[in-house]
Amino acid sequence: MSKASVRASIETVKGDIARKKNDIATIRSRKKETMARCSANIKNASDKSTKDRYRREKASLTAQFESQIRTQQASLSSLQTRLASLRAQLAREKS
Repeated sequence: MSKASVRASIETVKGDIARKKNDIATIRSRKKETMARCSANIKNASDKSTKDRYRREKASLTAQFESQIRTQQASLSSLQTRLASLRAQLAREKS
């Protein structure tokens, strides 16, 4: 690869990393809002069986959000590794 194409690849990967970080922040924000709503439902439930149902729902939603975050973080880690590789390649080509 030429220096120019490596630089272009670096910029593309940097953009991808920024988007992944934004995606993770969005998921965390949705999780926070959803957990607040679930907590309010649990607090305001009138009987034990309803509270238990809301607790199970909250646990399930928490697991889903955590899974999404882990998936995005793994993808982010892969992109960061790719960026480091491209930067090393650019350094080799400069010398």
